[in-house]
Amino acid sequence: MTLRVKALETILVEKGYVDPAALDAIVETYE
Repeated sequence: MTLRVKALETILVEKGYVDPAALDAIVETYE
């Protein structure tokens, strides 16, 4: 995973926009 994507993931999760489990599923789909 690129640093840019990881940073975006961190921001979204911290702000409560994205559920971490849902985000992991999305990331796995695109890897």
